[in-house]
Amino acid sequence: MKKCSCCKIEKPFTEFYKEKLGKDGYRNDCKKCKKAKKSKESDKEYYQRNKLKYERRYQENKDSLLKYQREYARANKSKRRASHAKRRSRKLNATPDWLSIENIKTIKTIYEICILITEIYQEEYHVDHIVPLQGEKVCGLHVPWNLQIISAKENMSKSNKFED
Repeated sequence: MKKCSCCKIEKPFTEFYKEKLGKDGYRNDCKKCKKAKKSKESDKEYYQRNKLKYERRYQENKDSLLKYQREYARANKSKRRASHAKRRSRKLNATPDWLSIENIKTIKTIYEICILITEIYQEEYHVDHIVPLQGEKVCGLHVPWNLQIISAKENMSKSNKFED
């Protein structure tokens, strides 16, 4: 049994949607309350409406958040290494055999240009896959025409999403 954070009624777990990051693997609000909220406003709309609040909260707590991330990284080295290895593996598997030597050189050049742009503008830039290598609906390739240079802030905010 679990208590819904909205209606405050205790219900069986079957009345809650699953959520990986939840403490117990389920959302805090029940299916009925989630549907009622969904009809009012989508999560994306809510985020857009409250974006400044989230950015302000991040700026106010930046030091403690970064400290937490460092501690987590130190305490979970094996998890981080596994994650990085998985990404490298996906990248290797997403690099097709039919790529020409010129294409491979172009990929390296794109990464070098990204480093130069970061140095010139004194702001972090990333090489991003337009179609993610590990997307939910579609997986892209590690090829020059699937790469773009964007600001780190923009890249981190878009996460692993692909907009049609």
